[in-house]
Amino acid sequence: MRALSPDSHISSSLHHALQGVMPERSEPLYVPKAYGLDYAGPTHPLMNEAGQILTSWLSGYNLFGSQETLLRFLKAGFHELIGRTHWAACEDDLNLITAWLGWIYVVDDRFDETRSGRDPLLVKKFSRQVFMMLVDDVPERAGEDPFLRALDELWQRTKNRSSIKWQQRFVSYLGEYFDTIAWECENRNARRIPDLVEFCDMRRQAGGMVFVAFYELIHGIDLPEPLLMSGTIRRLQSIAMDVTGWINDIGSLNKEIAAGDVNNFVLVVEQTLCLGRPAAIKMIGRLIDERNQEFFNECHALCADKQPPFVRSSISEYRWYLDGLSSWIAGNVYWAQRSPRYSANF
Repeated sequence: MRALSPDSHISSSLHHALQGVMPERSEPLYVPKAYGLDYAGPTHPLMNEAGQILTSWLSGYNLFGSQETLLRFLKAGFHELIGRTHWAACEDDLNLITAWLGWIYVVDDRFDETRSGRDPLLVKKFSRQVFMMLVDDVPERAGEDPFLRALDELWQRTKNRSSIKWQQRFVSYLGEYFDTIAWECENRNARRIPDLVEFCDMRRQAGGMVFVAFYELIHGIDLPEPLLMSGTIRRLQSIAMDVTGWINDIGSLNKEIAAGDVNNFVLVVEQTLCLGRPAAIKMIGRLIDERNQEFFNECHALCADKQPPFVRSSISEYRWYLDGLSSWIAGNVYWAQRSPRYSANF
């Protein structure tokens, strides 16, 4: 990692923004029923330190571009999200996961909030460059693009802490994320609100599984392929992606409408079911509650005697993975309540 002092790029007032944690959202957000999830659960004791390291690292590659962009990044409190979702990580893993979240969000903003986000060809070109680096492992292809140079460093750090099988799955999840960015770009370009089924499938690929994969890295264990491919585990993963994605969409609705974006579940439900906006939001709230209850029921059923012996023994051994999925949901819900990231005036 580049050893940059936080104070070399951050004024004392901005530095304080990290320590003071995020300002509250200016708009209320739906709070789903918990069903055993602890929304205000544990946090990593080095959460704020990881945020300082992240900001210095991104600044070292000049990924903010301006002081205003840096301030907005600090206010969003990305370090708090990882500090809550991956609270059991060791210090090195915490810094690595936080760096991946920071990199993905600055890339996301690059395509969401600039003209690049309305040019599918630019998105696909960047995606190809990313995968030539990750799959072919040719760091020279980063060239002068600071986003790619930062990615190269991240990938080298990640490979040093993971198996080949884990890396292959991680790259697959990252590929799904870039597919979703390109798809969203095409929708914005055509001003097309997506079809309901298509939207739900694509929304699940919007990056969350990249961070769920890190629960294996934290524990230093690759989950057995039969367990990862089992219907129950895949349903739990889908539920976690649905709940966190839909909560995000409710919170970001006003911001995305103001930006002319069409990739939002509220807009999809409005169009598909011919509902008014309050009714669409209320329906999504009910769906989120139902998905949370499904998650609780599925986790409970996994330990039941009716499960095949392999599944029962695997769940006993890999219970930490279910706890990780629970933390991913709970941490995202808590962070969405507090971060102004998706407020219309952010």
